[in-house]
Amino acid sequence: MKNLLLSPELSTCPQARLTAARRAGPALDGTKGTCYTPDVDTPPESVGRLWKTAEFLPQTVRLLGTRYRSLFLAHAQLCSPRGDGAAIADALAFVDFMGRQERVGLLDNERSALTRDARALQRRFRLRRDGGAVEVIEKWKPLQWLGL
Repeated sequence: MKNLLLSPELSTCPQARLTAARRAGPALDGTKGTCYTPDVDTPPESVGRLWKTAEFLPQTVRLLGTRYRSLFLAHAQLCSPRGDGAAIADALAFVDFMGRQERVGLLDNERSALTRDARALQRRFRLRRDGGAVEVIEKWKPLQWLGL
């Protein structure tokens, strides 16, 4: 007989319920346990771009938290990076995208983190747009030294 007091299904601990759901197996038809199913509308290349771009926007990603994924995937539908610095171009284009957003309310510290990350990238690179495609061009060394 199953001990009902130690049953993970009846537990109030979220970790125990998650473990029970994993043991129950995938439930695509709703017959066996509960399980997380990823969003099938998200193309895998967008998720790859998400993580590569996150390397160049560390403060922004840390402060936006879980909102970063949804905001980036909205941005990823609008442009496609190309060239050797595709991840950097994507990061700069995301900064521009966030600057143009009026619906997304950013807190002051999130906005300043976005600005700091953008300045760090803009010291060395320029963003070039060609319709929906974006690419990055490295600045001439003396311009980098002067900060222009």
